[in-house]
Amino acid sequence: MSLWRRATTRPRAWTCKLAEGNGAQNVIKAVAAGNENFGYGPAVAAAQAISQGLPVKVAAVYQTKVPMGVIAFPDTPLSRPKDLEGKRLAVSVGETFGDMLVPFAKINGVDIDKVQKIQMDSSARTVQFLTRKIDVMSVYLSNELPQVEKRAGVKFNVLKVSDFG
Repeated sequence: MSLWRRATTRPRAWTCKLAEGNGAQNVIKAVAAGNENFGYGPAVAAAQAISQGLPVKVAAVYQTKVPMGVIAFPDTPLSRPKDLEGKRLAVSVGETFGDMLVPFAKINGVDIDKVQKIQMDSSARTVQFLTRKIDVMSVYLSNELPQVEKRAGVKFNVLKVSDFG
């Protein structure tokens, strides 16, 4: 995770009001447009924005490993990225893992065309996963994983993104 600021803004003292964001892509666009002084979110969003020419800079990084994982029920094999092939994966607009999926698959030799990406609202993902309408779901390991495991009453197979580049 990282903190961003507008690249063309000189550092100075600001009076800041914290507001709730609505997805990293929207927040970073607001920062780039000068509508917000700072934004917070995954460093991958900043890298994508910078590569698209948006005037943002990463001001701080406080998690050096991506706190993301992909989970599956214990009876669904998931121990290496290649195991994503043949699975139904929920993908939501602006979702961090969704943004990383193509490069993650490429560096790990996963045929992305063999992963069935099912577009859905982020609020529906957990229910769809728990009712087994999707096979695998990305989660933040620090907060989402324990909540979903408690709700399901099982320990899931976990593929930690940071273990595979």
